[in-house]
Amino acid sequence: MCMYALNASHALACRADLLDDARAGACKRERALQLQVAELTKENERLKTAATLAEENERLKVAASLAVREKKEATTQALAKMKMHNLL
Repeated sequence: MCMYALNASHALACRADLLDDARAGACKRERALQLQVAELTKENERLKTAATLAEENERLKVAASLAVREKKEATTQALAKMKMHNLL
C-alpha cells in the first residue's frame, strides 16, 4: 500500500508539473496574442487615418478643380467684356 501511495503521489506531482508547464505556455501564448492585438489595433487606427486623409485629399482635388474651372470662366467672361468695350 505504501508503494501505491508513493506512485500515486509521484504521478500527481508529475501531473501538477505538466499542468504548470501548460499554464505557463498558455500564458505566454496569451501575452503574444495580446501584443498582436495591440499591434493590429495600432495598424487599424493608422489605416483609418490614412483612409480619412485620402478622402480629404479627394475632396480637396474636387474643390481645386472647381476653383480652376471658375477661374477659367471668370477669365473668359472678363475677356468677353474687354472685347465688348473695345468694340464700342
